[in-house]
Amino acid sequence: MASMIRRDLFASVPALITAFFFVLISYAINMSPLFITISVVILLLLNLFHYDFHNSVYRFIVSLPISRKKIVLARFIVTGSIALFFISFIWLFDMFVHTYIYPRFSGNLGSLEFEPLSPILVLFACLAIVSVISASMPIYYYAQSLAKAVTLQLVLFLVVVVAFILSMFNSLLEKLFLNFLDLINAVPTLSIISYIILSLSASYFLSVRFFRKRDIA
Repeated sequence: MASMIRRDLFASVPALITAFFFVLISYAINMSPLFITISVVILLLLNLFHYDFHNSVYRFIVSLPISRKKIVLARFIVTGSIALFFISFIWLFDMFVHTYIYPRFSGNLGSLEFEPLSPILVLFACLAIVSVISASMPIYYYAQSLAKAVTLQLVLFLVVVVAFILSMFNSLLEKLFLNFLDLINAVPTLSIISYIILSLSASYFLSVRFFRKRDIA
């Protein structure tokens, strides 16, 4: 499994370089980089599975003396680790820029129009990343082509957005959403850890099931 982790890490380098580049651009145009985190996860997944769908890589991978279960686990480890590293980088870089860069060069750079990233914002960004990974992984292992996977992913995200908008006009759904927020406020650590474990576990087992049933000719 270590070889699969090294392979995915190496394949992730272009996506990470692109992500760091866009972080620098966001500060140059005076825009909070937090919105980039979700885009980075989507780009990372797209980049990793792009290699698998092309050049018969899947046939080579399944021919290796490693179970499909471990292949999926390796990808979850790499994706989760890179996402955690990137959100940590953004948080530390944001504190550095707000504390040292802009105050010292305010005459040339002006001032940032957004506040430093707060722990609660970073936390919700992490939960959003977990949600994206949990929802996307099974789709990529289910789909037989990259185009189909991306289409299903877009449809899913569109359904989530529409459902969220509709929930604002539905008292029952709004109440459920508010109860969820109240639960987080009441027991933040337990509820957040439980959500992360449950969502990633369900996504992992579903991904393994799809990958095992997949016919790779």
